[in-house]
Formats: sequence, structure tokens, C-alpha cells
Amino acid sequence: MGGTIVIVVRIWEGLGNQLFQYAYARALELRTGQKVYLDISEYEMKPEPVREYELCHFRIRQPVIHFAKVLPFVNRDKYYAKDMRRLKYFPVGLVKEDDCYFKQEICELKGLLYIKGWFQSEKYFKEFTHSIREELYPRNKISISRKLKRILEFDNTVSVHIRRGDFKKYRNILSDEYYERAKKMISRLIGEPYFIIFSDDIPYVKQNMNFEPRCFYVEPKYLYKDYEELMIMSRCKHNIIANSTFSWWGAWLNCNENKIVIAPKKWFPDKLEKDVNIVPDEWLRV
Repeated sequence: MGGTIVIVVRIWEGLGNQLFQYAYARALELRTGQKVYLDISEYEMKPEPVREYELCHFRIRQPVIHFAKVLPFVNRDKYYAKDMRRLKYFPVGLVKEDDCYFKQEICELKGLLYIKGWFQSEKYFKEFTHSIREELYPRNKISISRKLKRILEFDNTVSVHIRRGDFKKYRNILSDEYYERAKKMISRLIGEPYFIIFSDDIPYVKQNMNFEPRCFYVEPKYLYKDYEELMIMSRCKHNIIANSTFSWWGAWLNCNENKIVIAPKKWFPDKLEKDVNIVPDEWLRV
């Protein structure tokens, strides 16, 4: 980086959150003309990281910085700006975005900065939609089964993301009734949908939800990598998403101009609908 004035954006958590952070960083660079780097050392410092760095599977343009190699003495949990000042060309200001509310003031930041946040709103990067969609295209061809490839060619495919797993721990699971209402709504709007089911608990879905006979279960669980599942979701004509950044991106990357996206009214159990900016205005909420 030499003596160039740069902004560094921290990349952390799973793929859905990584994509929001990347989109924010890319839009910030395009908007301000200032160089923006991605700090990916979250995935390098732990012996066995819970999450993997997955942006490498896409044609992204942001350069990455390996913070651990450059600044091993930084307190990784707090990112104190005073520690960063030890390197003249490194960020001296710390900006933290701790919730999911859109903040206009962090859209045009400049200077020597280290930025950490969620940035879970399309408003941070909507003006650069075309560029970001082009960059969030997989570097390698995805190998899809012949049967699924044929189904994806149907006119009324609908991806359905049912997330349980780690959400059970935080009591943030959507009810079965949400999916029933969403299923009825999409059926009224497009006729005879063909559901493609993505879930970390397919046995539960088969036993407790009724998507058959016009459905396809993406299984077994680890048949596809996360980014591959995301791209398969985006190839469906329409989307029913969970309160998950993962399926949010599957729907957002869907380029069908006439797509219908159904999202839950309440994204977080403890927040009102109007409190969260994550769901775009044109998506339907039930």
C-alpha cells in the first residue's frame, strides 16, 4: 500500500454478511474514488475458523489485506485506533456500524479509516447494482446435476430457503406458517410454482411442510458449497427467503426482471418491521 491513503473494511461472519460488506466497500470506492481494501484476517487468525472466507469464489475487484501479517499486535476484538497509528500508512480512524439501520452518513466516508459493520441494506450500494452484480459472478463453472439443471429451465421455479440449524440456538427460526402463507401467495401470483427447497434440515421440511408434488429438495446438505447454492437460488425465477442474509443475496442476484421475492415481515424477533432496512421496497412481505 505504500504511503497511499486507504480505507480498510473488515470482512467477517458467513457468506451473506461477507457479500453485504463487500458491496458496501465496493460502492464506497466507486462513490468516493478512494482506495478500499478488505481485511480478511478474521479467517486466518483462528486455528479452525467457524466460517470460511468465500468472496474468493467471485470475480471481485477489491484488494485484500492480511492484517495479521502486517499488524500482529492489534487487539483483534476491539481494533483500537491507537494501535493502528503505529503504522503511518495504516488507518487511524475507527468507524463501527453496530446495527442493521441504514446510515447515510457512512456512505461517503473518506480518510485513513478502518470500518467494521453489517451494512445490511441495499441502500448502501443500489446505485452500483449493475457493477456489483457483474462482479458477484462465480470464477468457476458450477457443476449442477442433470435433473436440477432441467428443472431450473421451468418457467415458475421458486427457491425456498428454510434455515434452522444455528437459528434454533437464537430462537430466530421462522414459523412453518410463514412458509405456508408465502407458498399460498406465490401460488396466487404465478399459477403453478415449482419449489426448489434449500435447508440445513431437509428431514424436518419433508415431515412438517407440504411442498410436494411440484418440488425438488437440494440434498444431501453438503452436495454444493455455499456459494454454489447461492448461485442456484439466483437462477430460480422467483424466491421465498428466510430471515437470512444468505437467501437475501440469492434473491438479490436473481436477474429475472419480473421476479417475485417474498420475505418475512419481521426480520428479527425483537424489532418492528419499520425498524429494519434490509428488505428492499419492491419485495413482498408476509
